[in-house]
Amino acid sequence: MPATNRNLKRSHAIKISVTPAVYEKLQFVSETLGITSAQICAMAVSEYVTTKALAFTSAQAQSERVIEAMAPHMAELFQRMGEEEKKC
Repeated sequence: MPATNRNLKRSHAIKISVTPAVYEKLQFVSETLGITSAQICAMAVSEYVTTKALAFTSAQAQSERVIEAMAPHMAELFQRMGEEEKKC
């Protein structure tokens, strides 16, 4: 059976502090869903980190595409600037 989020063992503990308001909301969600607040926190962190990692990867890929598309035009511009500088 391939590894999924449900059958992966969490092996790294992280301690966080939250405001009383966030803690109350966490308890409400925990009681409503019938799962522990630790499980809610683990899911929230996992979702957040996954979303950010995807966004960063996407932004990096987009930046690389823009640079690759601009490179020939920038090289031509710099070449013309060098030629104009030589004329002066």
